[in-house]
Amino acid sequence: MGGDEQLVTVTTKPDHHDLRRGQDLGVTLTIEAGSDGAYLPNFFGDWVETCQSGFSVDIYTLQGNRASTSGRGCAGEFLGPGPPAKELLADYVLLKPGESRSWHTTLTNIAKAPGTYEIKAEYFSAQQRIGEVAALPEVHGLMVVGHIQAKPVLIRIR
Repeated sequence: MGGDEQLVTVTTKPDHHDLRRGQDLGVTLTIEAGSDGAYLPNFFGDWVETCQSGFSVDIYTLQGNRASTSGRGCAGEFLGPGPPAKELLADYVLLKPGESRSWHTTLTNIAKAPGTYEIKAEYFSAQQRIGEVAALPEVHGLMVVGHIQAKPVLIRIR
């Protein structure tokens, strides 16, 4: 991998930037591989299963408090010995340079108070043994390990 470039970029795009009180908000999270490509969990489908793969999005006040009770954030590692790292690699996909994957979710039960809020999203390598998989020679240092945050996006509730 060349320079200090990140393996991936995470971005969010809300369906609306201006909401009425009580309205739900659709949000699309996109993760794009950098110039060398990157390995990510090979699942971009149903929210619950995607969440277990390390993707998260939620809405917050500007003071950093959650503004939704629907909860689209998650964390957790799957404990136990499990299969060898080489077998775990089959659960990942190598995105080509510039290739991206997206998923869409709906935030509900958003705070009713008018004001400015921010959408925060992230990818975090949630698998317990990610280090073992990342160390495989065939991965070539392209496994996304750690925590990558999207730039927060502001929305207004009126």
